[in-house]
Amino acid sequence: MGVKGLKFFVSRHAQPEKLNLTELASKAPVKLLVDGHAFLFFLASRSGIDFAHGGDHEDFAIYLSQLMHSFCDSSIHLDFIFDGCEIQKKKATIVERMKTRIVEQTAYLNKKQTRTTKPFLCIHVGYFSIV
Repeated sequence: MGVKGLKFFVSRHAQPEKLNLTELASKAPVKLLVDGHAFLFFLASRSGIDFAHGGDHEDFAIYLSQLMHSFCDSSIHLDFIFDGCEIQKKKATIVERMKTRIVEQTAYLNKKQTRTTKPFLCIHVGYFSIV
């Protein structure tokens, strides 16, 4: 869910700069605070492991372990934050995002269809509607 307005704030005020963490860590240990879910999503998408069919969790665990050891060996210490808010508190936001995605995906798919006589049935995580 994230912090409301954080992405906008960062995009407006951040000054992008590439940092060589290994070089920085050679002078003094580096400690980073990391969004745990975003980090796992990033790694899963770039690991080369086939997650389309459920993924191989053992291979991913090995990949993650090797990566964490590489960071530690380079004096780069990562602290992870995982958003632990109760699902009930997020339910309204989740439902609204699902509805928005359904509308966007349906509009996109309907543009691609050559026949426009039938509405497109969109199914998403147990929720469905005819748009």
